[in-house]
Amino acid sequence: MMISPKVEVANRFERTLNPIAPTRLSLKVEPDSIFHLSLPNDSKHRLRIVSDQFGVLTFHAKPTIGAEPVEFHLVRVDSHAPAAEPRVIALTSDAAHWNSNAVDEPQPGMGQQILPPLANPLQIPNEELFHLGYPPRPDPERAPKRYQKWYEMVSQGFVRATPTKLAARVAEVSRRSLKPDIKAWTHARQDDRIKQYQIPQILEGRGSPLRPVFADSSSIWSGATVTSNNPQYTSVHADWGCPHALLAPTKSFGFAEVAMWVGLLNGQRLFQAGTNSERLTIGLPTYPWSIYASYMWIEGWPDVAYFSIYVEPGDSVHVSIFVADQFGTTWFDDNKNDNIWFMLNNNTRGLSSWATLPNIDPGGQHFAADSVAFILERPSLDNVPQPLARFGLASMGECYFYTYHQPSTLSQPLDGDKRYLNMFGPTGNQLTEVLPATGLLDGSGGMLWVWLNDE
Repeated sequence: MMISPKVEVANRFERTLNPIAPTRLSLKVEPDSIFHLSLPNDSKHRLRIVSDQFGVLTFHAKPTIGAEPVEFHLVRVDSHAPAAEPRVIALTSDAAHWNSNAVDEPQPGMGQQILPPLANPLQIPNEELFHLGYPPRPDPERAPKRYQKWYEMVSQGFVRATPTKLAARVAEVSRRSLKPDIKAWTHARQDDRIKQYQIPQILEGRGSPLRPVFADSSSIWSGATVTSNNPQYTSVHADWGCPHALLAPTKSFGFAEVAMWVGLLNGQRLFQAGTNSERLTIGLPTYPWSIYASYMWIEGWPDVAYFSIYVEPGDSVHVSIFVADQFGTTWFDDNKNDNIWFMLNNNTRGLSSWATLPNIDPGGQHFAADSVAFILERPSLDNVPQPLARFGLASMGECYFYTYHQPSTLSQPLDGDKRYLNMFGPTGNQLTEVLPATGLLDGSGGMLWVWLNDE
């Protein structure tokens, strides 16, 4: 059964909001499209929002008490956008208003309702599971963690969302247009005598002043990596809560962003998936409006990204990336692993999404990952790193990964060079502090991030 909202597309939206708490606004627009939300004469400060396969575009808005009415422009910016006047979103604040108009709005997180199978899914071949609309069943012995996640999801039922391709923008090159030079980074790591790494001016080779055991620093990345000279990593997994995006205490207006993701990478490609949270605080000087949005995405950099499923700040999510054949079975001789699989779950809302990208490197061979990454990032817009959103504390748990030999964890990797990265701004300000967490009950380890500065 397809759950699909039926609301006519309009060019003007008018809403009255109560300032006591944020209000979720869902609008009906063109499906699978990218939009910028900004004040009419200030396109520099903008929020990026993606509509889903049903054309539902969702964000949250909160006025301060006493905020004056404001009008925002919503502009479609993907490569298929026709030349058209911007839509107008007119918002007013009223402390006595009850947000009942949300009842008539389309609901986010729509997709295909998948019920638990009638037959025993443990006895159904992966090829048949695939055709029935279920995710592939991992090997319970070789991938017990992934098998546990699969069992929980299939046995309870879920709503499946279809990923949306984030096509090339008109106004920006790509969602994350400043990516690390992962080839230079990999080569630098193979020789510990090299003290300055180059991820276009990202790794400066200095450790955290608070934690000298941290070998690396970055201007956009913070977290942990495990690297091996022998390409062998077949999957990476983690759980976390989608972080809130707030402005720094010293700023009353502006834009801030934070992403969390896991990835498989080598010197030429980076397969990653995670969450992205943005906030735009703007309006009259005394009583501003604050607008924010989040989403989950997958990407095979340097190719375009895909919007995956709806998520809100605070939602519990799980992300898995693994190599497998077309039906999701991982072969440990690598001869049949022609696909990179992405499994994304919003545990809080019972939403799931999975998709595949070709397992091919630029030379036409199977992609061979020599590194896994668990990262908190401040993304870039138009080749400029954005201010890091004040997320307060963020955590990532159940950080584990697999090789062609056996499972491993971030706490105790079987082999490879484990390193942590802290984030620094262009003037040398430390933006994050990473704290390894090795005492989790499952033994897989994880990390805590502490926000320090925004840029």
